[in-house]
Amino acid sequence: MKNIIFILCFSMGCLYSSAQAQNDTAPEKKNTSQWNNAIVDKHIIPAYKALETSTQQLKQSSEDFCKKPDKQGFIQLQSAFINSLAKWQSIQHIRFGPIENSLRDFRYQLWPDKRGKVNKHLNKLLIAKDSKALQGDKFPHGSIAIQGFSALEMLLFNKDSSFQDFVTQGNSNYRCDVALAITNNLSRMSTGLVTDWAGDNNSFRNAIATAEQGNSYFENELEVSSNLLNNLSTQLILIVDYKLDRPLGKNIRKSIAKRAESWRSRQSLSNINNNLVALKALYETGFKPWLKNTQLKQQIDTSFAEIHTTMDNINKPLYEAVKDPSLRPVVLELRRKIAKLKQLCSVKLPAALDLPLGFNSLDGD
Repeated sequence: MKNIIFILCFSMGCLYSSAQAQNDTAPEKKNTSQWNNAIVDKHIIPAYKALETSTQQLKQSSEDFCKKPDKQGFIQLQSAFINSLAKWQSIQHIRFGPIENSLRDFRYQLWPDKRGKVNKHLNKLLIAKDSKALQGDKFPHGSIAIQGFSALEMLLFNKDSSFQDFVTQGNSNYRCDVALAITNNLSRMSTGLVTDWAGDNNSFRNAIATAEQGNSYFENELEVSSNLLNNLSTQLILIVDYKLDRPLGKNIRKSIAKRAESWRSRQSLSNINNNLVALKALYETGFKPWLKNTQLKQQIDTSFAEIHTTMDNINKPLYEAVKDPSLRPVVLELRRKIAKLKQLCSVKLPAALDLPLGFNSLDGD
């Protein structure tokens, strides 16, 4: 009898130990809703609100200048453009949700513009002087090439342009009318984005907050996390393959400086810096808190820090640095370090979080 009791107790103990071992090694059920919500509330919505404020200021600066065109007003308008462009670059990486509605992403900035559509459509508009095309109910439905930052940069920073081009015909100058149409459009889109994200119970914020139960947008919260991680990865690809590789070319003789983003306003490197600051915030808010791989955490943190240090060593605009024998190696080093971060965030981070990365939206460009 004692032997039977012993055997039963031993068997039950083995079963318990086996079950406990399985529990210890079983993958932890993810619930990423809290991190998704944190990204929305601490990163995405504040960035869109900052964009809204900056485009409202840009609109006001264009109105002030066009009412009383002078050199100082033109400089202030250029400054407002640079500030607003920086806010756009700080949220450029979010590629899903309301930004997709009505092609807003392309209307904010058509770049890269491989076929020169911005220059072509803007010149066509300036030659035609069609005031009806600039009306508020028609302009947003016209060519996307002339609705955002790319066209406005040409107006304000083209080497053949100056504030004199805006004052030739006084207040009726058509260039001012175009600038006003663009800045009104940018301001209107930015307000629309804030409303769509945070407006009411039907907002995109609410769709993400309720993704855990499934809704018309998402099957579950992991789909949201996957989209956000995809955006992080895609923006790093955009920086390496487009913002750096295109102006760098194969060598210094084949570099094409004017392929750099925002080269006219000398903001190419600032754009990249604003991208990286925003990506770091996205990573630290939504992914680092539930990343258990401490070695990978250290690698990503170190990568961001090294990139920042390298960028500080480039003391000329990118379109000049790619052709400068002394600075081109530094730009190449910057490219190498961002490519390393891209590898970490596109391969190791998804594997560590067990999240699918999904489709790269740049593949079709």
